[in-house]
Amino acid sequence: AHFKSKSALFIEVLKQDHDLLDRLTLRNSNDFLLLRRYASNILNGYLDPVNFQTVSTGCSSANLMADAARLEEATRDAYADTFVALERELARGLDNAETPDPRALAALATAIGGVAIAKTLTDKALAEALLHACADQVTRTLAE
Repeated sequence: AHFKSKSALFIEVLKQDHDLLDRLTLRNSNDFLLLRRYASNILNGYLDPVNFQTVSTGCSSANLMADAARLEEATRDAYADTFVALERELARGLDNAETPDPRALAALATAIGGVAIAKTLTDKALAEALLHACADQVTRTLAE
């Protein structure tokens, strides 16, 4: 398909399915502890260096972050819509969740930001150390 602008392309990409959101949405329980454990496992899988190649090429939240920030408001709105959907879904498993929930915001920023930064690193060992550190922090954040 041909798009009128880079913004139009990004908006269309951001409207597509998001594997991370889909995985979080599939959590099926009324137990906050179980939902939180599932979320931690999902985000740890997202940050696992074994999955890095797939995540780093397939996650529009990590891939488009820097570009979306520089584009017009409609693109930033589309990015924000996806981020809010991720935050709300992650907060579903947090007891006494606020809107927006600081734990969900921190976990998502750590996970998505970690992948985005790891993509820029040429030192594979450093990238893996970053991903592990982010996964540890996400686990701690969601345990609060």
